Amino acid sequence: MKKTTLEPSQEVKELLETEHKESKKEENIEEKDTQKHMEIVDNIQKAIDYLNDLDNYFNDISEKQSENDNILNDLLHFVELEDYDFTPNSALKFVKLLKKCRKERRKLSDEWEIKQMFMEQKNKVNLFQQRKMLLNNVYKKEKNFSSRFYKYRVYSPNDIKALITSKRGRKKRDINEN
Repeated sequence: MKKTTLEPSQEVKELLETEHKESKKEENIEEKDTQKHMEIVDNIQKAIDYLNDLDNYFNDISEKQSENDNILNDLLHFVELEDYDFTPNSALKFVKLLKKCRKERRKLSDEWEIKQMFMEQKNKVNLFQQRKMLLNNVYKKEKNFSSRFYKYRVYSPNDIKALITSKRGRKKRDINEN
């Protein structure tokens, strides 16, 4: 009896190798597609997380503003009602504290205005063509903040500077008075 070996022919081997290579390519393509889908899902999650963080921050603005206003009121009422003699050093610290609170108040007020504008136009985030317009409106609002000015009601800036730089004590007598 003759023994036959069941080895595949060279053609069959090549065909199997080709199929194996193609199978590997398809697996790689599927893996890359899965990675792309995961990246897309991650990006969507990041966008949602960012919008949620923005909403939370916007919701906190009013509370922060109220807290800051309470601090300012405490400071002003301290000056008005407490019998405290300021030293030059304590007066300087007090003015710096007032300035810091007022600057924080201005920042929160500006952010509140941006919040209002954003909330009114929030639907533009959903429309691709409108996103740039929304961003331009935010930039425009921010630019308006930098060109802000205050219309003094009673004292001009020079009047205030004169009040705070005037020296204490008696006025010098004019030699020609006698």
